[in-house]
Amino acid sequence: MSWRADCLAHEGARNVLRGGFRTLLVLGSIVIGVSVTVIAVGSQVDGFMVDEASLAGEGGFVLRALPGSNSPDGIDSARCENLRSQDGVVAAGSVVTSDFIELASFPGTRIRKVDVSPGLSGVFHLGIDPGAMGVFVDSSLREEFGLGVGSVPGVVDAPGGEESFPVVGVLTSTQGVEELRRALVAVVPPEGPGEACFVLARPDRYEALRDADLVALLPVDNSIALVSEVVPRGSGFSIGDRYRSRRTRHLWIVFGMMIVAVSELVRRTRRSELALYRSVGTSPVELTWLLIVENLWLSFLALPVIAGVLVIWVAVNHPFRASLAHGLHDGALILVVVVAQLPLMAAVAGSRSVMDGLKDR
Repeated sequence: MSWRADCLAHEGARNVLRGGFRTLLVLGSIVIGVSVTVIAVGSQVDGFMVDEASLAGEGGFVLRALPGSNSPDGIDSARCENLRSQDGVVAAGSVVTSDFIELASFPGTRIRKVDVSPGLSGVFHLGIDPGAMGVFVDSSLREEFGLGVGSVPGVVDAPGGEESFPVVGVLTSTQGVEELRRALVAVVPPEGPGEACFVLARPDRYEALRDADLVALLPVDNSIALVSEVVPRGSGFSIGDRYRSRRTRHLWIVFGMMIVAVSELVRRTRRSELALYRSVGTSPVELTWLLIVENLWLSFLALPVIAGVLVIWVAVNHPFRASLAHGLHDGALILVVVVAQLPLMAAVAGSRSVMDGLKDR
């Protein structure tokens, strides 16, 4: 007896539909194994990426350049701002001046008044729109003193005497730049010497800029710029290192073997059925193809359920696209393992004599 391809597909579908509990057992193991793997891997990678994105916003790839001890004039603010045109520099901006001032409405309370160049909002996630000018207030001052958009805090001990600063916005975050904590921040044109230059580096150029290139790009009169990391980065800190050592890296193997074990258990309950196929002339190769077709049908039936589970997970958690891709990759590997073991399963089934198999009926 020889099977045509369409007959194998039809017979495989019939076996799946008539399988009852056996079909549900294998189908359930595939749905659970693939869904759990995709969600577990995706969630862990997503956590790495969220941490890395947060780290970038808090200074993870930011370098701070200060004027050398022998430089009386500081670092040229315009030159710092223009570093964004250099290879590997994503954004650059400077803290031009900073002074402590006293709030007139809260005598004895001293806060910082900091002038920064527009580029600093691209280095850190400050919540300042590109090109926006004016005075912004740190969110901690809004909570402590009620300062916000439209406030006009009067200050004493300001340069030039008592002044008022109308607030045009609130900083969403000052993580990574200590100079802006509890401060009124004025975005001003990059002119004159600055106290510090901050550079957001592209990750692949970070070390080169830190070790030598940034010093060469920022000549300082009578001295050299002192470059330091805003957030020290140790070994094993990068997302690549964390991904390679993630706990879920072998999860697809575990669930793949679980599904293989369930499939083998189901096969053992079908020994007489498989022997019956052999008794009517089905070759071991054709038996292998029949089992492969059955598992493909099971996979097709499982896909809508898996897709529904993942749609809910994505809608609730909003993972990065790359995180979902990593999870789907490991989920697909499970299906590869399931299909790859079928020839071995069929070989075991074909090695038994037809008479022994029929005795199990």
